[in-house]
Amino acid sequence: MRKIVFFDIDGTLVDSFAGVKEMREDVKKSIKDLQAQGNYIFIATGRPYAFLSQEILNFGFDGFILANGALATMNGKILYSDFMDKDYVKNMVNEFDRCNIQYTLETPHYTYLKKEFKEFNDFYNKVGINNELIIQEYDLSQLQVQKIEVLCPDEYAAKKCVSLVESNSEYGYFSSVSEKAYEIYLKRNTKAHGILKVLDILNKGCINREQYKDFGLFYDSKLSEFEGKELKNRIKDNALYFNRVDEIHNYGTPETQLEKYFEEKGIEKLKGNDWKDVEYKEVKKSVDEKKLIKPLEYLSASQEWDKEEGPSKAKSRIRNIIVFNENRAESVDLEFSFDDYLRKEYIYKTEGEVDASTSGKKLKVTIKDIEGKSNFYKVIYKDEKVKFEFKIVMLKCNEKYLESIKSRFSLVVKKKEQYISVNTNDSSMTFNEFAEGNITNYEIDSNNDVINIKSDEKLTVKISENFEYENDSDLARFNLKIGNELVPIGMVGTTEKVVPIEGFKVWKLKREKSSDFKLIGDNKLQHGTREYFTRDEFRRNLELEKQIINLEGLSFIDTVDGLEAIDLDLNSDVKKAYCNILEYYRISKKLPSLTYLNDDLKRLYDDFINAYIKALNNIEEGSYLTQSEKNLFKMNE
Repeated sequence: MRKIVFFDIDGTLVDSFAGVKEMREDVKKSIKDLQAQGNYIFIATGRPYAFLSQEILNFGFDGFILANGALATMNGKILYSDFMDKDYVKNMVNEFDRCNIQYTLETPHYTYLKKEFKEFNDFYNKVGINNELIIQEYDLSQLQVQKIEVLCPDEYAAKKCVSLVESNSEYGYFSSVSEKAYEIYLKRNTKAHGILKVLDILNKGCINREQYKDFGLFYDSKLSEFEGKELKNRIKDNALYFNRVDEIHNYGTPETQLEKYFEEKGIEKLKGNDWKDVEYKEVKKSVDEKKLIKPLEYLSASQEWDKEEGPSKAKSRIRNIIVFNENRAESVDLEFSFDDYLRKEYIYKTEGEVDASTSGKKLKVTIKDIEGKSNFYKVIYKDEKVKFEFKIVMLKCNEKYLESIKSRFSLVVKKKEQYISVNTNDSSMTFNEFAEGNITNYEIDSNNDVINIKSDEKLTVKISENFEYENDSDLARFNLKIGNELVPIGMVGTTEKVVPIEGFKVWKLKREKSSDFKLIGDNKLQHGTREYFTRDEFRRNLELEKQIINLEGLSFIDTVDGLEAIDLDLNSDVKKAYCNILEYYRISKKLPSLTYLNDDLKRLYDDFINAYIKALNNIEEGSYLTQSEKNLFKMNE
């Protein structure tokens, strides 16, 4: 009869406070002997995964009960996991910050601990906690927390901490390493609870349909049809796709990121909150069909103002294009490029005064001007697999008037309704935002007002508090009069999320598009017709770049209040070349990480590199370095 043995770590296998940080050899041998007899050996500890030593992780334990029972694993698979309420964690963290209480946030894999929590960091170093899985920069809203540990600075903070925990009956605490240190957890999670979960599964010898998700698997009705290597591979693939979907739901955007692995029917089933109940046969079918399908891909347009309808694959095939025909040409030729050859018979539908044809991998469109109004058009290309829709408007004005809506517009092109829709949650918007003349404010009370705007005028349009919306919609309509042309505008509320972007993706898009990113405020980036937000380390790096440029320093000290510039005695040519680079960014109001390496920048960087190399070459071999020569190696420290 197989047995299962559970070991605690602290005070059992090791004793960090007594200086015993590794298991004794006789202990290791005894555990291996138990396993050789066919028994299961588990760890049951209050520690999170991140606090397990490499010795423990690599020893060969059959499973772990971690974070006081909030997480149970076996052979690397999750059997059970439970999480604290996100709002509860957020409120606790806010209070901890206010009371100068240090804290760690423990999740299934990582533990999150701020760099400035010195006492906590020193303690974990002292007891031999590996810091590779401790993350110091993070977005709280993205974390799924299982346990919190806190360290209070004084008795008042300790009492405050306890009262906060006790305010919610679902949570408990106990004092850990000191009187002012506590572990906070869900009361329903204990080591005993985790042990019973494991025993229940192992005693049954099989798992019920509802337990598959506890193992990190989709329910598989065909599992009994496989054996040996095929069985192992099927379970492995099942776990792979379950983990992928789980990660996307926890940290990403399901509607867009699932498209990488699944076709559209599978996405519909997996993007909802009940995705864990989907059968594996449906998941596998979706994966297989995705691999077979190679639909036509849209690449680019000849027009700059080409904006997708939304971030999903389906919505990215709906394009919104604004053509600025300031010179009032009778017609304008457009080109839309694809990754494969097109066929004319797939030009499904056109609307407006427009001609459409195919040429190789391009869809060619000619739009014709009709005097006296803004002209709207539509072209639909549809083959056996996908449909592309191009909504187009021709405006006889300069793009400067609409620069502020470049990342927020879409087009409504219907038989009885045609306008430029601006998606916003603000009650106002600005047109001709870079004009240096008069600033005009206009408040609209009802739909279809005509608002004049001059070439040198900055115009802000605001929806009145008394505005009467039609048919319970959130649409406000008006006409912007530019010269003799009426441009129909609609302001409509949006729930569209701005997606995050990392530094590598910015670098990649800069190179591919040969264009800069524009920083809006402290945290929003605009690239072409797309908007993103920054976070974590990338956001911090952009803030440092702003400080470096504004301070005009050559070297810096990182203080609690930000960077402090230090002037250096430096080779004059090197200093001048470096300052020229800073001046470029300062005048252009750009940041290095967001700027495409154009010819002007290349020349400035070449000048600096050449000056720097020359200064290095002028150092005499065998001589003592002068202070200015030493400072060459201190630049931008």
